[in-house]
Amino acid sequence: MTAAQQQVLPISSSRSSTRLPLNMVQQESRLNRERFVVFLQILLRRLEVSQAFHLKLQAKVLVMQCTRNNKMGDATPLVTSLELHLRQLVGEVHWRYAIHATHRYFRQKQQQQQLQQQRFPFHLKTTQVIGL
Repeated sequence: MTAAQQQVLPISSSRSSTRLPLNMVQQESRLNRERFVVFLQILLRRLEVSQAFHLKLQAKVLVMQCTRNNKMGDATPLVTSLELHLRQLVGEVHWRYAIHATHRYFRQKQQQQQLQQQRFPFHLKTTQVIGL
């Protein structure tokens, strides 16, 4: 196979080359869902703290509706649908607050992990008993 032919072949033609990217895409997708769940929790907490109880209740109902629609086969990804509808419901002030709070949360989490890594640079999965 010539170099020109190799450039034209789609990436999916090689099994070994698609496994790693597929796993990375799946992992990235899982991380995005986890981040959105944290964002959603922060947003709902923000609505509660700001005493916008009616918005919190409407947001919970909206989450249930979007989840149900997604399970019924709605083509729009769940996170995309939730972002669109929730942002319209709660408004920019609450939305932006939740975004900033989510960034702060993950920044602090990353700093804690780095500090933990500095304290314990290696991770023992099992303990080994020598000489028994």
